[in-house]
Amino acid sequence: MFGKCQKHVRYALRLLVRLSLENRPMSSSELAEKELITRNFALKVLHYLKRSGLVNSIKGKNGGFVLAKSPDEISFLDVISVFEKDLVIVDCNSRCKNYRACRVKYFWNWLSDYLKDLFSNITIKDIASGTFTFHLEKLS
Repeated sequence: MFGKCQKHVRYALRLLVRLSLENRPMSSSELAEKELITRNFALKVLHYLKRSGLVNSIKGKNGGFVLAKSPDEISFLDVISVFEKDLVIVDCNSRCKNYRACRVKYFWNWLSDYLKDLFSNITIKDIASGTFTFHLEKLS
């Protein structure tokens, strides 16, 4: 279930935007310093991002973390999906006593689908450049 944006999602987004803007390998220490977070927390988030295929790590003297894809190929929904099983505003299910008669469940399902669509169309490139507002206007 999706509610308040998780700390991990917020910081993952910041790290991905930073990697996009810098466009070079960056160590976890440098990323943590630039984003004002602890190195341990940065490493934890980077581990999840690497496991999900959003970042790669390069070993060696000039190594560090880099985006695994172009910034315009990584959506905000991709970032959320690293930490959330599914983007669901309200988890309506048949165990609810009012499920069969409930009319509101259709709204919650629609809203969840709408946000998934919106978030899948906003990329790291959009966020880094501030052009995400274009997508919001387009959906209005």
